[in-house]
Amino acid sequence: MKTEFDQFANNYVRLSSHPIKRMLGMAESNLPFLQLKVVHLETVLRKLGSIPSRILDFGCGDGQFGVLLQTLFPNSHHFGVDCSIEMMCQSTMDRNFVQVEEFRGLPIADRVFDLILCVCVFHHLEEKNLELTFRELSRVLTTGGYIVVFEHNPTNPLTRFVVRRTPVDKDAVLISVGSLERVAKKVGLNTVAKRGCGMVPPISKLMHAIDAQIALLCPIAAQYMIVLRRE
Repeated sequence: MKTEFDQFANNYVRLSSHPIKRMLGMAESNLPFLQLKVVHLETVLRKLGSIPSRILDFGCGDGQFGVLLQTLFPNSHHFGVDCSIEMMCQSTMDRNFVQVEEFRGLPIADRVFDLILCVCVFHHLEEKNLELTFRELSRVLTTGGYIVVFEHNPTNPLTRFVVRRTPVDKDAVLISVGSLERVAKKVGLNTVAKRGCGMVPPISKLMHAIDAQIALLCPIAAQYMIVLRRE
């Protein structure tokens, strides 16, 4: 995966384009789609009463999501890890980046972060490596801290259609929310919230409104968000 994403780095936005983005005239930007996730994240963390002080963006890529996180949590310390140094070199944000070798463990002490974000990362991993990954994330998470995962929903046919036609996802293996919960539970992470997420930003009001209603039904939403806590 490291070599693959090193090759994608210079053209990542174009290679992550898909039919929905092109239809909305947004093939050159991922930002509106990331902003949607920030809205979901802010809503859930507010309900949980969580204001994180140390945030880890696991699989941070080019750091676009981190820029939004800094705006949302300006007083927090932000860190990013990724297996692709070339992807991280694309970032213009000011934060700590660490390159990690796949499945070799994180070069981070125990119980450091109170919020870990995994934005569309796990579908790039083989299922056999999920438990190992969750175990390592749990190790660096504080007691009472949260892991928030955004993933493509394999039960949505439009999502499967889009993923098959997105170059950076050509080898993706989608994982259901139930499968992800079961793996997380094995390492002591309990589900405290989950919700469906839409795929269409508000640039198209009608499509966004329809998509937002569908997203309320987690089993058929385009994507899902799940919040896990380390007890």
